[in-house]
Amino acid sequence: MKKVLFVLLAALTACTSPMTTTPSPSPASTTSTNSVEVWLTFGDQSKKLSREADVHFQAGENSGIVIDDAKRYQQMEGFGAAMTDSSAWLIMNKLDEAAREKVMRDLFTREGNGIGLSYVRIPMGASDFALKDYTFDDMQRGQADPELRRFNIEYDKPYIIPALKMASELNPQLRFMGSPWSAPAWMKKPKQLHGSSLAPEYYQAFADYHVRFVQT
Repeated sequence: MKKVLFVLLAALTACTSPMTTTPSPSPASTTSTNSVEVWLTFGDQSKKLSREADVHFQAGENSGIVIDDAKRYQQMEGFGAAMTDSSAWLIMNKLDEAAREKVMRDLFTREGNGIGLSYVRIPMGASDFALKDYTFDDMQRGQADPELRRFNIEYDKPYIIPALKMASELNPQLRFMGSPWSAPAWMKKPKQLHGSSLAPEYYQAFADYHVRFVQT
């Protein structure tokens, strides 16, 4: 598994002059004006959502980090993660009620140590973190369903949708983004989920597939 470092930054207030950063002396310090909370998670699990020392902004240019609030680039929509098949299955099936409540509150609220995720990516069908390969319109080899008569979300109903609903109840401002890993195999050339591409004759069917996902 690749080691991944996540640094979650929050509570960055507007600055009116070029700033540099210096760490605060205590990880337990509370967020104040011109400060940023830092949370760390390592892939080897040596740190898991560990609260680190706040970083504070102060006037000066000795760090080489300059913030110019007169320039505006992309707008930040939010910070988040994917609710994959395997993640939802573990949360809803392998945790007892108390542990599940704690995990979800830590992820989706700002209560206590909550990191307040504000964006969730929803795989449209199986992703690379799924219990099995599936889409919302699987057919037997040699069959096709361009009108999507067999479209259904039954696979997601037992635990993926309940996990998403729980997250949304904890954070009513939570935003979702659907993300397809693969079109159904019958739409692709060759007819397989892995290592193939969308066939031109099914462009419209795949567009309709997105619409049905949102509606359903």
